[in-house]
Amino acid sequence: MKTCSVAGCGAPHYAKGYCNTHWQRWKRHGDPLIAYKRTAPRPAAKVCAVEGCGKGAIAKGLCSKHWQRQKKYGDPLHVPYSTAPDRHASRFFKEVVLPYEGDECLLWPFASRPKGYGVLGEDAVHRLVCEREHGPPPSPTHEAAHRCGNPPCCNKRHLYWATPSENQMDRIAHGTSNRGERHPNATLTEDDVLAIRAIKGTPLSQIAHRYGVTPQTVWDIQHRRSWSWLP
Repeated sequence: MKTCSVAGCGAPHYAKGYCNTHWQRWKRHGDPLIAYKRTAPRPAAKVCAVEGCGKGAIAKGLCSKHWQRQKKYGDPLHVPYSTAPDRHASRFFKEVVLPYEGDECLLWPFASRPKGYGVLGEDAVHRLVCEREHGPPPSPTHEAAHRCGNPPCCNKRHLYWATPSENQMDRIAHGTSNRGERHPNATLTEDDVLAIRAIKGTPLSQIAHRYGVTPQTVWDIQHRRSWSWLP
């Protein structure tokens, strides 16, 4: 019986002097001894070319926000001010916020997000101030955190870079966290959670039906995968 021509193989001949395995390798890579072709290492993810941005680049070396500004205004650093209040906000930012050296909270009097954080054009004011005072964030995931726990505050002395977990702990300490029953989508109260833990052993489906949640939610609560900060 004719066998594969590859030294030491011994498998039955299939085509072109090779067994099926070596023929497939020859057909795919041009060499029966290559099991797979090594691909070039994936290039490192590019970040936005705007200094201090740190977000991933999507086009022309820019992140989504700066690319949209480049397309619309011809300048990735352009911040749009389309109305009189925005122009006043820009002036307030430059003439009041940046030079402010007081210790008290400096509240942003213009447009803000639902949670109270001031905005200037498309950007969060407290983050802009933090960048001016402390430089770019140490990583793209770092957040501008308030030592004072006051979202409208834009006092540079009250702002610092924090990881998401550090910022969350700050919110908890200041009483501004929306975790648990404070979350707008929460369906359970802390008393509900403690009651669910107290009846561990009752079928999950029964507890879930009683409280209007899923059995998985009940399981997570009873095993402290959620609401773990409660005693």
